[in-house]
Amino acid sequence: MKAITPAEAQQHKQDKIPVFVYEVFNALIKEAFDGKSALIWQNDVLAKLLEDHKVDRNDAFNNHWLDVEFKYREAGWLVTYGPDGHSGAYYNFNKK
Repeated sequence: MKAITPAEAQQHKQDKIPVFVYEVFNALIKEAFDGKSALIWQNDVLAKLLEDHKVDRNDAFNNHWLDVEFKYREAGWLVTYGPDGHSGAYYNFNKK
């Protein structure tokens, strides 16, 4: 048996994220996109997951469903994730 590559491990991790999580991110990116970038607050993602799909924050965090950066980078975005001391964590999607 050969060892798994980092790319294969990352792909496995991404494959475990439900499609509806990407649908939530896509909807929020569309709303926030100004032609150059979109700033998405993690709390907004969590609220929409709860509202639209009855997913609570513990499920989202425990299953690592918010770790979407890799897929969006593959799709051509420059993605940064960071904590903001006042408003919570954010994702910044920038056009390459």
